[in-house]
Amino acid sequence: MEKSKNNTFLKNILRLNLLSLSTALAVYAYFGIFSRYLADDYCHSGILKNYGFWGAVQKHYLTFSNRYMILVVPYLTDFFGVRGQSYLPGVMIILWLGALYWLLNEIRHLLPITWTRLTSFFLATFLAFFVILQAPNRYQSIYWQASSINRFVPLVLTTYFFAFLLSIIRTRTRKENTLFWSILFFLLTFLIGGFDEMNDVLIFASTLLAFLSIFSNKKKKNTFSLSIISSISLSSLVSVGIMSLSPGIKWRVKDIPTLGVFIQRILTYPKDFIVDTLRTLPLPSFLSLFIPLILFFLLFIGKREEITKDFRKKTLTATLSAPLILYFLLIVNFSPSAYAQAYPADRALLGAQALMTFLLTFEGILGGITLAVTFPILYQVKFSHYLLGIILALFSLYPLRVAWQTFHSIDFYRQRAIAWDARDAEIRTAQKSGKMNLTVPEFDSLHGIKELDDDPNHWVNRCAARYYGVDSIKTNSNYDN
Repeated sequence: MEKSKNNTFLKNILRLNLLSLSTALAVYAYFGIFSRYLADDYCHSGILKNYGFWGAVQKHYLTFSNRYMILVVPYLTDFFGVRGQSYLPGVMIILWLGALYWLLNEIRHLLPITWTRLTSFFLATFLAFFVILQAPNRYQSIYWQASSINRFVPLVLTTYFFAFLLSIIRTRTRKENTLFWSILFFLLTFLIGGFDEMNDVLIFASTLLAFLSIFSNKKKKNTFSLSIISSISLSSLVSVGIMSLSPGIKWRVKDIPTLGVFIQRILTYPKDFIVDTLRTLPLPSFLSLFIPLILFFLLFIGKREEITKDFRKKTLTATLSAPLILYFLLIVNFSPSAYAQAYPADRALLGAQALMTFLLTFEGILGGITLAVTFPILYQVKFSHYLLGIILALFSLYPLRVAWQTFHSIDFYRQRAIAWDARDAEIRTAQKSGKMNLTVPEFDSLHGIKELDDDPNHWVNRCAARYYGVDSIKTNSNYDN
């Protein structure tokens, strides 16, 4: 009876936190409705408008960018008109929640321990919330389409990719299907890899670790898994090779570093990132670790008999090796920027931030299980489960506070969106009436993203002119229609 009451108590706390976290994520999604075209957005839609999809992909790859897949997203959002891109952040947040939930359930099936689907959904919203909350330059990473298509979008797709991979490895092992699945994952890796080279090399590094783990297993090798993982690794290398050969990469690669400088960069950049994250975001970092620790302590206390001695040993190994694995993945993730442009721009750190958040949550989960098994006496302290449950319940106030602050910052973006829509309508009306050299109202740049300039030859203005189908566009701060 007492155990049943405790389970009900914990489930109600999880539901409370789910409501809180979902509210915060809903506000983040709503925020995206007020995003509008900026800088490269004009370039992407303009080249699609003038060259068509396949022609735009070819032109983009040969003259501007090595990322051969990024035009897929603006091509799709443009189907919904000029406002199409403003729905992208909300759609991707919802899709990512689904991907994280699927991935966590697949992990749950692979482990000799279990937890409820409610716990999986809580962890999915928990991870999504903290990654978005801590996203370096959140506006650029999540809400600016030109950046999100090679930061946030590939992160979402990669989460689905690994969830699908685990699902296939878990449920399908027939040898006659090996070739089919290997080819399919080769193609999927190639497509996802084309969004961003930093994400591409991260997929390669992750599958390399998986390959070594399977190959070093003293038991019978899973040839089905090895074949699929090998095809993924090969596809990642092919994708990186194609991006490296792009003529459009030349403008991004500044001064090529010497081997010594490159090695020094990839070894120190992860340390700098970790230290900076812990220094500037101490509370979110602490909560990412502490809340899962409390939750899984409460979930597994009293279940010592369900956790085998072998699993305890593996838990300790995983706890100690996870920071080293994180450091290795960060080294690989930072390597393209270390080679081409030194330390990554803030928006390029979204993948690293996701890795950092995942690690802290993972360590919290392992820590909670270890404490529950090693020190069950902690639970025997009178009212200890209620005290820990109350701490979990109080956590629900944190996402609500973030949601409140975010919601009250929206008015500025709403007003800006209204002004942008008015300017957009004015430009389209002028173009239809035959005016080809336009002067329009000036807006301030936003979060380090360039707005239209008073120089019609500025690259943003040229892209906007191509997008709107006019000869030139310039701004005037004293504009009066």
